[in-house]
Amino acid sequence: MGWYRWIAAQVHGATVLDVGAGMCNGLDVFDNATGLDNDPRLFALGDPRLLIGNIGAMPSGSFDVVVCVDAVEHVIEDWTMIEDMKRVGRKRLFVTTPNRRRSQALNLHHAREYTIASFANSFRPHEIWGASPDGATHHTKLVRRQSEMFDDLVTGESCLHIPLDREYRNTVDGKCWPHFCAIFNLGGDP
Repeated sequence: MGWYRWIAAQVHGATVLDVGAGMCNGLDVFDNATGLDNDPRLFALGDPRLLIGNIGAMPSGSFDVVVCVDAVEHVIEDWTMIEDMKRVGRKRLFVTTPNRRRSQALNLHHAREYTIASFANSFRPHEIWGASPDGATHHTKLVRRQSEMFDDLVTGESCLHIPLDREYRNTVDGKCWPHFCAIFNLGGDP
């Protein structure tokens, strides 16, 4: 719930879509949230805020903010999912996921895990933050050096580029950050 609270503090009053909402626990921290999940068994929860379906079927620009907390690593078509989430959001997209350098990809339910560098270089977020495993504490904007920036040839925007061997270390325990949150600016403040 820590990542949800941290994101909610930044998006007051925004309409929010939580992709991979599961049991809908994260929806309660937002002012105006809708959950989306593709597991039809969750319909039995009876939560009117939950939609069952696929992000690809959602209309473009439907929500101010799209949130995906620890779900992208379960998806084989991750590139398509992130592009669809960016399309559905109007202002910002937040994606959290475990850091493979710390987790060592031991969860057999994950289709793929990312290092901070592999995620940044593949998906080109505007910011990446690190936090404790539950996202509740030690939020730190990970340092971006000028050498880690490049201009996207399509949009002209500055994006992250991180050397693949770069390790970000938590100042509390000296180990790699266990989780991270990538933020995509889609067109304005949330």
